[in-house]
Amino acid sequence: MSVSHGQLSPGIILLSYLIQHAVEQGYTEFDFLRGNQDYKYRMGAVSETLYMLKATLPK
Repeated sequence: MSVSHGQLSPGIILLSYLIQHAVEQGYTEFDFLRGNQDYKYRMGAVSETLYMLKATLPK
């Protein structure tokens, strides 16, 4: 199904061009950063579990 640009927000259009450019440059992943907003999933994002590790030196 084709969607005309008139039905999309400027942000989605810009993001689409950014992803297209990244693909043309050979990138295989695009990081949408944190957050689970619907638009990210509509554009193909998948959730990943992130872990935070904290390492300290012994005193």
